[in-house]
Amino acid sequence: MNIGNSTFMDVLGSLEPDWNCTLRNGSFYTVQAPTNDDSCAFIKKNCKSYTAEKDSVEFVSLVADFKLICDDADKVKWIEIIQAGGSLIGSIIGGHMGDHLGRKTIFFSGQLLIIITSMMSTASRGWIAYACIQGVNCFLYGVIEVTSLTMMMEYTNNKYRVILANAFQWPFAYMTIALIAFLTKGWQNFFVFLNLVSSPLTIGFMLFLESPRWLIATGKLDKACDVLNDIAHRRWNNTKAHFTTQDISAIHKNDKKRFYTFYHLFSSPRLAKQSLMQILSMFTYAMVSNTYLYTVGGLHDSVIMFIFLDGLFRLFTPFIIIFLDIQLPSFGRKIQFIGALVIEGILFGVVILLVALGYAYDH
Repeated sequence: MNIGNSTFMDVLGSLEPDWNCTLRNGSFYTVQAPTNDDSCAFIKKNCKSYTAEKDSVEFVSLVADFKLICDDADKVKWIEIIQAGGSLIGSIIGGHMGDHLGRKTIFFSGQLLIIITSMMSTASRGWIAYACIQGVNCFLYGVIEVTSLTMMMEYTNNKYRVILANAFQWPFAYMTIALIAFLTKGWQNFFVFLNLVSSPLTIGFMLFLESPRWLIATGKLDKACDVLNDIAHRRWNNTKAHFTTQDISAIHKNDKKRFYTFYHLFSSPRLAKQSLMQILSMFTYAMVSNTYLYTVGGLHDSVIMFIFLDGLFRLFTPFIIIFLDIQLPSFGRKIQFIGALVIEGILFGVVILLVALGYAYDH
């Protein structure tokens, strides 16, 4: 669901239809999409009014309903900037919220608010209202992305953390988004059914337990024991371990809490190198993935099929990574990280070379 909100404008939300121009003499003329400077000049000079020909596209987007073309064509980019800014701020603040209020509390409440704001966006009557609502939605997405990943990692020992890291299933999400778009045909119904599909999953999040590490760090040892005993239960791990507050009391230290900020990520040479590596790698990944969706999606005859295939081709990668990580001890996280960057660099080098040699990339 969160992916459906945050990536909607990359492809589906920006799909442009043909335009039915009502000429000043009362006759009609069809302006073919995509509009350019010449067609915009024609519309301004000759059209008394114009409307989207919704039958000319497989999905009615925000561009069609809000007429985001010509002078308003840049509004699509502004919406994406607002969404990206919301996610950035949410990710930074979400860490502090999770530290002070609990991972589970922030994750579940944030997920509920995401559903509410996503449904609110269907009532938008202009791009400003939509951008503001989706900005809040992406802020919440940034919050729960940080808290949920932290909570999942704190449940699991280092050997199996790669499984939870790959449980964030963008491939399944893209295929589900494509199916919903194919069935709904329009952006408002898309968001309604997107949230209907996601709501039962959100209810299931109530079954999650709070992070035992956070409970211990905040001195809630009784609750931490309950969580640890549930994790150690035979239905999960088939162990006979049983924890008491006395067992874990030595872990807890009553030191004065410190308020950590972004500065502390660079407070030592080791942390600075790790933080810089993660920031640069995620910046590169986000830039490449968003640019890829935004540009390549418009080159296909069917954007819905493009989204489906994009999810399908990604589907097997997480399973391959999990298998290699567990079965091959030498296939460590560093090799995975560097290998992924090298492969990505080679592939984009090939694309750049093809474009430089003049190959038509739209065929």
